[in-house]
Amino acid sequence: MRHLLFLILCCISIPLSAQSYQKIAEKAIDYAEKDSLPQAETLFKQAIKMEPENKQNILLYCNLGLIQRKMGHLADAADSYTFALKMDPTSCSILQKRAAIYIERGFDSEAMKDYDTILKIEPDNKEALLLRAFIFKKQNDYNNARLDYNHILRVSPTDIDARFGLAMLEQKAKDFRKAMEILNPLISENPSNATFYLARAYVEVDILEPDLALIDVDRSISLDAKSAEAFILRGDIHLKQKKKDLARQDYLRALKAGAGVGEMKQRIEKCK
Repeated sequence: MRHLLFLILCCISIPLSAQSYQKIAEKAIDYAEKDSLPQAETLFKQAIKMEPENKQNILLYCNLGLIQRKMGHLADAADSYTFALKMDPTSCSILQKRAAIYIERGFDSEAMKDYDTILKIEPDNKEALLLRAFIFKKQNDYNNARLDYNHILRVSPTDIDARFGLAMLEQKAKDFRKAMEILNPLISENPSNATFYLARAYVEVDILEPDLALIDVDRSISLDAKSAEAFILRGDIHLKQKKKDLARQDYLRALKAGAGVGEMKQRIEKCK
């Protein structure tokens, strides 16, 4: 009789344990959806601890990483994605999430490793190519950055993100002619894109065409009046032209649009 009771209890304990795991995980998701992030974090960890070998923990670790990132706990978020990858090491989606955390933390070399791994699995992965090119550009490795942008363009010749990235690369490499050759058709094809006008204005400043730059900045602002960057650039152009009152107005508008107080204070001081 005692042996029979033990067997019955064993059989009951398995579904009860699974049910508890599932209920805790679902409750954690409910908390996350309500932005009760610390509570969600605690419950995700509790569920994972209950059944550490459960394959569903891949999803729980990913949810845990997401809410930790939202809370600004970037090191913990990276660890959560690492644990998920131990259970599913070839998941490009999880590798991308961890790489994004590494970039946010300034760990470009670690992010690069993740993007390299992704591209071995999915050679045409656009996000990985774009972000690896971004890292190459930061490192002034223009040749490898071009290779990644051009890889995307071989797969999709009209890809806007790759073309724009390549234009910004050529500007940084000081090949302003090539940058303009890319930006001009982008603007013709996308006349309502404020970012493209602003990018061309930067190139026009570089080639000492401030009047053309002002036209493009004005157009950018007319399309996006909340861009602090556009007001700063216009203010800088006005300041170089000795139009201090106009520059000051632009810097004040940049402040209202969210520009850093310290940065704007220094610029405004120059307008006296």
